[in-house]
Amino acid sequence: MNTKTPNPSKDIAVRYDKSEITYATQFLASPGTEELMLDFSSGLIKDSGNAQGQSLPIHTRLAMPWTTVERLAQVLNQVVSKRKHLIDQNQNQTAKTHVPVVAIPTASLPKLSSEQ
Repeated sequence: MNTKTPNPSKDIAVRYDKSEITYATQFLASPGTEELMLDFSSGLIKDSGNAQGQSLPIHTRLAMPWTTVERLAQVLNQVVSKRKHLIDQNQNQTAKTHVPVVAIPTASLPKLSSEQ
């Protein structure tokens, strides 16, 4: 198995052999000496067979060497940073294009007296 990073100047075709997506809101990280094990779950469920009444069903388990974990951490940090930058940019644009509410003065007519 080749563990070298591919040359970034070459085009790589990405294939999705499995097209299913499994949503994860919870994860567990189990560090080992040579790899990191990541367990993913969609969330807690009620479980009458469990003394605590809840369980965390794991639907996906990934193991990766620490070199890959470090690359993954870098990519995730970049993605999160770009997302925060885009959110800040959108909020700044919204603030700049926001039209302030201006109070419209109301006119009052003089009172007419019934005595003429």
